[in-house]
Amino acid sequence: MSRRRSAGSIFWGLTLMVIGGLLLARNLGYAIPVWSALALYWPLFIILWGLVKLLDYYRLRRGGDTRALFSGGDVALLIIIIFAGSAFTAAANFSPDLAGFLDFPADFDFWDITGNNYEYTERIEAAVAPGSIIEIINLYGSVDVQPSDGDQVILDVKKTVRAANREEADSRAGQFTFSIQTQDGKVRIHSSRDESPGPLPAPIPDDVEQDLERFAERLGERLEERLDRIPDRVERQRYKSSLVIRVPRSASLELYNRNGTVQVSELTGNQTILNRYGQVTLRAITGAVTIENRNAGVVVEDVSAAANITNRYGSVTARGVGGTLTIENRYGSVDVRDVKGDASISNAYSAISATNVEGQLQITGRNNSVDLESIVGAVRAETSYKNLSVRNAGDRLEARNRHGDIVIDFDRPPRQPVSISGEYGDVTLNLPSGAAFSIDARTTSGEISSEFDEFAVSSSRRERSVLGRVGAGGPQITIETRNGDIRIGKRG
Repeated sequence: MSRRRSAGSIFWGLTLMVIGGLLLARNLGYAIPVWSALALYWPLFIILWGLVKLLDYYRLRRGGDTRALFSGGDVALLIIIIFAGSAFTAAANFSPDLAGFLDFPADFDFWDITGNNYEYTERIEAAVAPGSIIEIINLYGSVDVQPSDGDQVILDVKKTVRAANREEADSRAGQFTFSIQTQDGKVRIHSSRDESPGPLPAPIPDDVEQDLERFAERLGERLEERLDRIPDRVERQRYKSSLVIRVPRSASLELYNRNGTVQVSELTGNQTILNRYGQVTLRAITGAVTIENRNAGVVVEDVSAAANITNRYGSVTARGVGGTLTIENRYGSVDVRDVKGDASISNAYSAISATNVEGQLQITGRNNSVDLESIVGAVRAETSYKNLSVRNAGDRLEARNRHGDIVIDFDRPPRQPVSISGEYGDVTLNLPSGAAFSIDARTTSGEISSEFDEFAVSSSRRERSVLGRVGAGGPQITIETRNGDIRIGKRG
């Protein structure tokens, strides 16, 4: 009787085709985070393999074939996959830079190693109306925008062309030129090989403080949609351009860049920056800023109005923000300092720190440490698997953590309610000796200790609790945790 062919043969063939296709797409210039996706989704491989084995089981049973579905080699391979995948995920969570280290940049090309680079320069000047919106398109190079003294745009381009020889490079350089054009009331700066992303999905809203996040999301979709339609991206990688642009100080930018750093400084007006694979730095901006980046850091300093920042696989630093601040990040640390308005920070797999926020602060974390200090407004902070620390909260405080400790410190008596919730971690609350407050603290499968003599610890089976008051008046403090201890300390 002929031997039935297992569906596993088809499965392994398809697996090799998918993996090869993804790696080939990266080599062709498509920004596919292969290794970071592998660190997150590798268990799907085991699930699909299991489904194939189930199909084999029912198919072979109907044919009367009773041989074992898993061979010794299959079992050994499964064990190797589980151990290797678990180690890779743990390493990526511990150090988010690991996945980025393994991913080649999207603009990687073997011409960078074996080709010849030839450099050219170009300068263009054009008069523009004060307060103009200036759209800048650039791929494979840096952009540095500075204020000019008058109502002129001055563009200095350093072009790098990769070619086999000087003659070929001269020919290619002649086909790679930049221009400054005014269309529909907007000044556009781009090369002959870069398509304009077209009109924005909506004008910058008047109420920037409320709509920035939604606006940045629409802009990001527009950038990806249009830049991914460049006809020959591999050919485009032969041309690199570093731009230094001087614009009127009152200009508002719509800047689209890939594979290079972006720097903007000392402008007035709302600035919109979208970048990939290069750090974005904005300093001394009088107006609101919207930034979206990938695979590199973002630095924002001294912005007079609202700032909205979206990033992946890179750190975010924001200091001296005069309006509201919204940060959404993953796989990169977030460091915030000196914010006049409210702040909202969402991050995963890397640390969050915030100091001197005058408005309310909301923290949404996952698998990361959180360190907060001197927050004037109400604080709501949540994270998991790392420690959460809050020092000198000035208003209502809500802190939640799972699989990590919580430490709350007050140098001055708290004036607003404090709510602390934890699981599988200890809670430490330090209060001034003269503080007045009511407390309701409970833990399951843990212990409670207190340096305040005004109340005693009650025990009931697995639960320990403290219920009482210290002094007259003061806020309500509620602590609830599971599988962790509670310590109430006294300062001074």
